[in-house]
Amino acid sequence: MIIIDSTFKLNRFNLPFLDVTLINNLGKSVTGFFALLNNQKYESYLWALQKLRRQLTKMPIVIFSDDETALRNGTLFKDNFFINLAIKDVFPRATNYICSWHSEQNLKKKFYYLNKSKETEKKKLYELIKYLPYIQDEEDFLQDSKTILKSKLITKEQKNYLKEKFKESHLWVKAFMKKLFTCGMCSTSRIEAKHRVFKLYLNSNSKLCQIFKIFKQLESKEIFVFQDEIQRLTKKENEQYDESNVVKYFSDNYSAYALSKLKHQLIESINYKFEKVNNYW
Repeated sequence: MIIIDSTFKLNRFNLPFLDVTLINNLGKSVTGFFALLNNQKYESYLWALQKLRRQLTKMPIVIFSDDETALRNGTLFKDNFFINLAIKDVFPRATNYICSWHSEQNLKKKFYYLNKSKETEKKKLYELIKYLPYIQDEEDFLQDSKTILKSKLITKEQKNYLKEKFKESHLWVKAFMKKLFTCGMCSTSRIEAKHRVFKLYLNSNSKLCQIFKIFKQLESKEIFVFQDEIQRLTKKENEQYDESNVVKYFSDNYSAYALSKLKHQLIESINYKFEKVNNYW
């Protein structure tokens, strides 16, 4: 699974910075790829994502991004207009989930006037609309979406906007994201947190060489943390291995060499409960 996002004000040329974060097998975020773009147009994203694809040995199943039109989509000819859908062009088999937080922000901007009203009903409707991305049950989402579309407090134009959004609800509503493994995520918050760290060291006056220098330092820190995590988990795993009744039983009956050959399978088995019945395990 990968997360893709872009940020600004990291260099004196105001070049958009495209960041790609990977989730490793420990559930940790690691920097996988980054690029400086000329702009946020489809062609720039396409170039960067093609470079990313060449570096990957396994294609991602899930990609998280914000609702940037040029980033999300591939090339589709419809009604004489090209709709840019870059991620689908480069990773056609991946499911491109849209960050729930960004979806919430878009809904809040569209219906902010409801929250400004003094009428309780309008405020309740506003809360119902903005919470849509975080609903965890499909039936609840369908019920709430019907309630919103039946409301007389929003215009026909706004209802049409929501109907279009609902066509892609499987990509931005948390309830539908459960169908694929996403590490429990529904937003790009991990990568947003990284960008806040970047901006502690970089700003709109930074030279391009500074970007690479800072990223080399941050990458070294990531590797150190990753190695430390591996050592900690290995130590914990070995402790569980030594205390396992199954391992103790085999230790009394098999040589150290045989145990070393079976260690991987024995480690996998220590999560199961074993009981001795009639001299058998």
